[in-house]
Amino acid sequence: GVPYEERLTKLDEMEHPKPLREFLYGTFNVWAAAHPWVEEENVRPKSIAREMLERGSSFNDYVRAYGLERVEGLLLRHLAQVWKVLAHTVPDTAKTEPVREVEAWLRDLVRGTDASLLEEWERLRDPTFVPVRPTEPGAPPAAPFGPDPAVLRREVRAAVWGFLAVAAARDWEAAAARLAGPGDEESRLALQRELEEDFGAYAEARGRFRLDPAGRSAGHTHFTEDDTHWDIAQVLVDAVEENDWELRLRLDLAASRSAGAPVLHWVGLGRVGAF
Repeated sequence: GVPYEERLTKLDEMEHPKPLREFLYGTFNVWAAAHPWVEEENVRPKSIAREMLERGSSFNDYVRAYGLERVEGLLLRHLAQVWKVLAHTVPDTAKTEPVREVEAWLRDLVRGTDASLLEEWERLRDPTFVPVRPTEPGAPPAAPFGPDPAVLRREVRAAVWGFLAVAAARDWEAAAARLAGPGDEESRLALQRELEEDFGAYAEARGRFRLDPAGRSAGHTHFTEDDTHWDIAQVLVDAVEENDWELRLRLDLAASRSAGAPVLHWVGLGRVGAF
């Protein structure tokens, strides 16, 4: 019922969400005034990574939600660029713990989708960079798995939430692939069935668990640390905040250092205190 010309006018007025647009444009304009060589450039606020973080979306969830199957490579490159800015442009002294958590989450999201993008940027930064593969004997420890326990916890939490994101999408094959275990097909299928049964029992009792920032709060992740492994208890936050179920995983420290990424073993999912 709207005339064609009026429809075009309305469409011209539409734009994508731009979080903090006034702050970003204003800050950039002040900076650009003192740096005239950037006058042809401007900032372009986007809400993509922010929306994925707030919703707890996996890459595939976001692609399906907006029908981005034909441009998913563009989405992946954008997310990798956001990670690159956080990792290599924001000074470490300016990073808070929540910012570091987001950086680790983005790194795990991109690496879990296509690790080659991150590896290519590492090569640009350091031409001698060689990706560490789990199968290489005697591989040196990767930077994220150095001696700093705080860095380890951050990387492990990102891996745990990467696993939970695909479990929430009921993609049991992808969920099982994020866990270490026997390589034979029969064992992997058995693990997939166990994941489906345990998360099905949780869904029956509590519905969906929250993947938003409140659900991912560090206070819900508990570590019992040993020299060879860490036991991880991740409390799942439900809609009514009963929060009486927990995911149990075990981190193999030696394997993680060799792989340059968290190597997690499945323990189970059940009521808090059942393990």
